[in-house]
Amino acid sequence: DDYENVHPDIINKYYDVDSPQLMRQARQTRAGHPENEDEDFVIQDIAAQQMQQARHEAVCVLSAIDPFIDQNSEDVFYTMLHELIVRNITPDNFGLRTEEWEDGHYPTYEIIHIGRQELKDLHVSLADLI
Repeated sequence: DDYENVHPDIINKYYDVDSPQLMRQARQTRAGHPENEDEDFVIQDIAAQQMQQARHEAVCVLSAIDPFIDQNSEDVFYTMLHELIVRNITPDNFGLRTEEWEDGHYPTYEIIHIGRQELKDLHVSLADLI
């Protein structure tokens, strides 16, 4: 539905079937007026009305901080990661192992619970198994 997110009052104002129909005289063509003149006004009017309703709170943005407290902890992390890769060790509980997949098939999406109380679900498409 193209108008799913449009408030019913806005639709009623511009598409009201009860409004009187604009009648033109014979040979009256609106000469000198661009075809989209009314449309431009409607778009500007709707935008102005919606701006009055926009009161979004500021969102805290995480700073780009290095997750490691020092160079030594970063070195330890990458050394251990390299060791896991060399030994072909796949950690449990990350959805990476075949035993963790539902019906033994790699999932096409993963559900991530979001929000302060994790009440919303975000379905994230996963890449096909390589």
